[in-house]
Amino acid sequence: MPSEHRALPRKRLKSVVPVTNDDTGEAVGRIFDITVEGFMLLTQQTLAPDTLFNFSFSLPDERIGPAEIKLQAVCVWCQGSSFSEEFGAGFRLANLSPIYKPAFQRLVAEF
Repeated sequence: MPSEHRALPRKRLKSVVPVTNDDTGEAVGRIFDITVEGFMLLTQQTLAPDTLFNFSFSLPDERIGPAEIKLQAVCVWCQGSSFSEEFGAGFRLANLSPIYKPAFQRLVAEF
């Protein structure tokens, strides 16, 4: 993984949050940790850095906002995980609609 360039600390989620690639309709992985600026996915496949992805995921608790969040994120890096046979991939948020932003921020803060 490249040296740390984040301004915000990462938070590991307590809930499993599967992520879907909206361009293919396939499950791409699950969120491992998150900030308001991006997240790390654990995935079974390598993902190309500098690629823009359209993702969606369901919230662990629908009371915090829309049941599903859709966003665009750019893959910053991808490498084999040091603790499993999966790959870790870091993403920077590229586009998050204002209707999803409060729910996304609460996901970061509460889960």
